[in-house]
Amino acid sequence: SVSDPWEQLYTIALTDLRRIIEVDTEDEAWNFVGVAQMLTAFVMGTLVDVWGDVPYREANLGSLKPYPVFDPGSQVYADLLKLVDEAQANLAKVSNVRMGNSDLYFAGDVAKWQRFGNTVKLRLYNQARLTPIYDDAAVKALLTGNKVMGAATDDFEMLYGNVVSPDTRHPTFIDEYTQNSPAYNISPYFYQIMQGKSQLNT
Repeated sequence: SVSDPWEQLYTIALTDLRRIIEVDTEDEAWNFVGVAQMLTAFVMGTLVDVWGDVPYREANLGSLKPYPVFDPGSQVYADLLKLVDEAQANLAKVSNVRMGNSDLYFAGDVAKWQRFGNTVKLRLYNQARLTPIYDDAAVKALLTGNKVMGAATDDFEMLYGNVVSPDTRHPTFIDEYTQNSPAYNISPYFYQIMQGKSQLNT
């Protein structure tokens, strides 16, 4: 249902990201702070794209704001553009803790996160292109040089593993293959197409 993503993004993803920002700011683990800020901008931007006006400034404050106000989507976008800039500044700082293999997207490659942040910013401008938020000069600057994601190696994709404890395998693999009670049947033809084969069993 539509309510499931809303609940999961606010109660799990955004809550965890806020906590990461708070703890790692104290520890001066700036790489983690910058990444968490970029992911917050990515998630919140998606929420605005789907629902329009959404809670942002008072969101994820727990008992301090149990009923957060809904902010206009245009205001959220403006705040997110500033958040991405802040994230980029944090990624440029010397971090007390490096991400390394704990980064399940880019394996600690800060340059890739910087391109991801610029791409998120470009996406925000594109979505707001008919509003006063749009900044043509800023868009052109983002498109100059190697500032946005443009190669397959920049793909924003979770790097799943094959370790059982702690389990780093893909959730679908766990649900569909290891428990012997699949809820979905994956089409062999579709699987072959994804492998670049035009016919079955070739």
